[in-house]
Amino acid sequence: MIKRTLNLDKIIARKSLFLFGPRMTGKTTYLKKKYSDALFIDLLDLDTLRTLQLNPKSLSDWISKHKKSHLVIIDEIQKLPELLNQIHKIIEEKKEVRFILTGSSARKLKKIGVNLLGGRASEIHMKPLTLFELKDQEFNWTDALTVGLLPSIVTSPEPRLDLKDYINLYLQREIKEEALVKNFLNFSRFLDFAAHSNTELLNFTSLGNDAQIPPRTVQDYFSILEDTLLGERLPPFSGAKRKSVATTKFYFFDIGVANYLTGHLNIKKGSSEYGKALEQLIYCELSAFKNYNFQKQIELYFWRTKSQTEVDFILIIDGKKFAIEVKSTTQPRSKEFSGLKAFKDEFPDAKLMMVTTTSQSFMRNEVEVLSIPDFVHWLWTI
Repeated sequence: MIKRTLNLDKIIARKSLFLFGPRMTGKTTYLKKKYSDALFIDLLDLDTLRTLQLNPKSLSDWISKHKKSHLVIIDEIQKLPELLNQIHKIIEEKKEVRFILTGSSARKLKKIGVNLLGGRASEIHMKPLTLFELKDQEFNWTDALTVGLLPSIVTSPEPRLDLKDYINLYLQREIKEEALVKNFLNFSRFLDFAAHSNTELLNFTSLGNDAQIPPRTVQDYFSILEDTLLGERLPPFSGAKRKSVATTKFYFFDIGVANYLTGHLNIKKGSSEYGKALEQLIYCELSAFKNYNFQKQIELYFWRTKSQTEVDFILIIDGKKFAIEVKSTTQPRSKEFSGLKAFKDEFPDAKLMMVTTTSQSFMRNEVEVLSIPDFVHWLWTI
C-alpha cells in the first residue's frame, strides 16, 4: 500500500472532523489502515443504514460497547445527514469521543441545512495520490499526464477502461442518485464542455453558448463540481500595481478524469494538451500540499494582468511569496521568464521558480529552474 502524506492525528487530538473527497481517492482504505482500532460504521451497508435511520440513539450504544478506542469513523455520512444531530449530542456529552465523518460531497448536507456540528469539527479534503507519495514507487510522472493519479487508476492494468467506469459511476451515483440536477442530460453535456475549460479562465456565457445551456445554469453546474470535489476554482492574485483580472480559473481534481472527458487519452509531448496537463499536474500537487498542511497559513493564486502578463501560480506560505511558472520544455527561452520578472518587479521579496521537464535543475538569473522531481521534493520538505 502506498503511504499517504495526510496525517490527521493532530486534529483528532483536538476535535472531530469531516474528511471529504471524491470517490476512490482512498479515504476508507487510509482510515481503516491508520485507525484500525476505531469503531467503523459504513452507511453503504443497508442493514446499518436502516438501523440508524429507525433509531439514531443506537449509535451511542455501539460507542459504549466499543472498548478499543474513543475514535468513531462513519463512512458516507451524506447517506444519513440527520444522524449529525445525534453525533453533535454525543460530542457534547462525551468529551473524549472523536468522530471522523467521511463523504464524497458536502452538497447534500448543506442543501438541506443539516447540523454541521457548529464548528466542533474541522473539514479536510482527501486528494488523489501526489507525486511525493509516489516517489519511491515504480511510477513515472509522465504517466500521470494521461491517466491521472487516482489510486485505483495508477495501479490498474487497464487505466483507460477504469477511467470510463469511474466517470459512469460518478454520474450515476453523485448526480442521478443524489438528484443534484434536474436535467441530467444537460449536465452530462455541460461536463464535456467544462473539461475543455480545464486550467482556463471561467467564462460562463461563452461556455453556456457552446453547450446551449443558460449561463446561470452553467454557474450552478460548476458549483456542483466544486461541492462534489471534482473540481475547484483558483482565484486571481491581487495587490500588485498592475491591474489583475477578476475571473477565476478552474481545475478538475484529476488529470485522468479531465483527459477522459475531453477524449485526450494519448498526450503527446509538445502538444497544447501536454502543456495543460503539466500545469494541472503541478496544480494538483500544490492543492494537496495546501490542504494537507493545515497547520500552516497557505494561500494559492494565479496572477494575470489586463495586459496578459501572467504567472501560473502564486504560493504564499506563512506570508512568504513564491511565484511559480510551469513550462513544458527542458530549456526555457528568455521571453518565458517575463511573467516572473514582472512579478519580481512588484514584489522584490518573492522567490521565483520555473518548473520544467528538464532532468537537471539550474539557476538562471534570479529564477530557480527545477525538474519536476526536484520541485516536488522542495515543496513537501519546505
